Amino acid sequence: MTPFGPVPKQGATSPSGVTTYDYLVGPGPTPNYGQVVRIEWVGYTRASADAPLVKFDSTIDRGTGPLLVKHGSGRIVQGLEEALHTTTVGSRRRVVIPPRLAYTKNGIYGPVPVDAFKRRAWVKELAQMDAATGEVVFDIAMVEAYDDDADRGYYADLEFSKAEMAEVDKRVAAMKAAAPK
Repeated sequence: MTPFGPVPKQGATSPSGVTTYDYLVGPGPTPNYGQVVRIEWVGYTRASADAPLVKFDSTIDRGTGPLLVKHGSGRIVQGLEEALHTTTVGSRRRVVIPPRLAYTKNGIYGPVPVDAFKRRAWVKELAQMDAATGEVVFDIAMVEAYDDDADRGYYADLEFSKAEMAEVDKRVAAMKAAAPK
């Protein structure tokens, strides 16, 4: 049992491998890039597909209130950012993220345990995670999404043609190939 009830049996998996299960679909809109998003969350890791979930932190347990994040800023877990884009305000959702779209060795972005002892235990759990079958799981509640009055329009929801996306993919592959290992 989660803070939001039993986990739904059916989910949707994106092409990147992020799977979402909706506890409740809210009546509000989905956020646009550049909006400020407020979410409550509970974070778990699972070392492999058959391992139990291990909670690493929660805004609910801490009582700190919702996490505030600029949607599309690239400052939170990549798989979580992807899931937020299709989550409506008022929704409650489980997000299952493959390790490659979660926390990385090169940088850890958003939500992380604030307590140093919890962070150490959490880093140990991540180190034991199987890269092929491990998971980072978030149960989230989308509280609010609103325009940022200070945003100068640097973010926008854009749609690209298949040819433009192929060019972007080609450039990303070239950058990854050139990056130090």
